[in-house]
Amino acid sequence: MRVVAGFCARTGAALDGACGSLGRSEQALACRLILRRAVGACLYVGDRNFGIFRIVQTARAVGSHVLLRLTESRARKLLGRSLRLGSHNFLWSPTRHDQLQPGRPKTPLEGRLMVVRVHRPGYRSQTLHLFTILTDGAQYPVDERVQLYGWRWHIELNLRYLKTQMRLVQLECKSAQMAQKEWLAGLMAYNLIRAAMRQGLCPLRLSFSLSRRHLQSWLALWGRGAGQASSWSKLLALIGRSLLPRRKKARPAEPRAQRHLRQPYPPLIGSRQKARQQMKTAEKPAAKS
Repeated sequence: MRVVAGFCARTGAALDGACGSLGRSEQALACRLILRRAVGACLYVGDRNFGIFRIVQTARAVGSHVLLRLTESRARKLLGRSLRLGSHNFLWSPTRHDQLQPGRPKTPLEGRLMVVRVHRPGYRSQTLHLFTILTDGAQYPVDERVQLYGWRWHIELNLRYLKTQMRLVQLECKSAQMAQKEWLAGLMAYNLIRAAMRQGLCPLRLSFSLSRRHLQSWLALWGRGAGQASSWSKLLALIGRSLLPRRKKARPAEPRAQRHLRQPYPPLIGSRQKARQQMKTAEKPAAKS
């Protein structure tokens, strides 16, 4: 099952999610999410995986805005010349290789490409290629847009919380319907924790794992009748003090690798349907001579 989720950049709450088979791309699921939330002007911030014409086309069709990072090769091809630092206005016309949203016009979209160099003490400098349809440079300065794109990193942390803290990295259901229900139940539990973390401070400054443990302990007492309604305010005060530590030094870079889950089952090679047929063949009793 492939899943795409949309989060609030300020609170970290999960606003919506779209599920589909592995045959559906993340971009197609993101377009479904955008069309389903066509309730007003929104700003969608995405990384290079979503920096394609189809996302911009779908968001523009429902009156929303985008702030997407593009790959260097795509940005150079769209601009039609070598990339230089600064802002460049242009029309994004779809090519025969671009995926289009069904039922939407293929008209070119006006936007702005921002090429900026980001410097942070203790980190390597990097060049960002950001595309937005907000072309008013006086009303939307480049520095504010770059800072807004920096909030996108919290989305990666929210996804990590869903996988590790909410234990959604591996679903135990055997049907697609139950897998979707388990995923939605995990989103609701995640939003319950995020709602408890709104204590006047920015929820992103609080520790999600510590807040989850506080809420889980309170729910266990409440389920046994030991928790009282008055203790809810104490719980919220306790969560409000669960601040993230301020690190004096930057954390070292970690390898993008993970340990395999300790399962006693061998790896599945080939299709699952073929594995079922092989299992049925092995279960048949041998013919007697």
